[in-house]
Order: sequence, then structure tokens, then C-alpha cells
Amino acid sequence: MTIFTKFDAQVIQEYVKLTDIEDDKDRWAKAKHNAENIFQEVYVPKVRSTPHPPKAWVHLEGRYDEYYQLKMQKHNLIWQTWIYMRTMVLT
Repeated sequence: MTIFTKFDAQVIQEYVKLTDIEDDKDRWAKAKHNAENIFQEVYVPKVRSTPHPPKAWVHLEGRYDEYYQLKMQKHNLIWQTWIYMRTMVLT
């Protein structure tokens, strides 16, 4: 058996690329779909081509949508603080 970890990281990468989709739910759904395709087209063939391929595999994922939203909130807070501090220094 092979276990793929950090599948949620692939979903987040795909989410970031989908700037043309405004609705968050649609964007996460498309990101997950794209990540699944990449998993099937890139990673599964690599595992299957080994001398002793596994009979099964799983991929683990977390709650990427909540994680990413919290990460972006933190990023935005840091950015806003930096802008505020720079404004204070310049005035």
C-alpha cells in the first residue's frame, strides 16, 4: 500500500491558480477536481511503474478551505500592519 500525504497542499495550489472563478465554493470544487486529475495523471502512473507496485493507495487531505482562509487572513493582517506602520513612519 502507498499513502500520499499533503493532498490538501495540491488542492490549495490549484485554488490559487483559479483566479477567474469568483464563487469560493465553485473555486474549491474545481481546485479539488484539478488536484484529483493531477493525482491520477502524474502520481499514480509513477507508483504503478515501480518494480513492485502497490495493490492499493490512499491520499490524505485536511480541511484545506478553512486552512487556506485562515492563512490568507493572517497574510492580510500582516500586510495591513506593514502598510499602517509605513504610513506612520512617512508622516
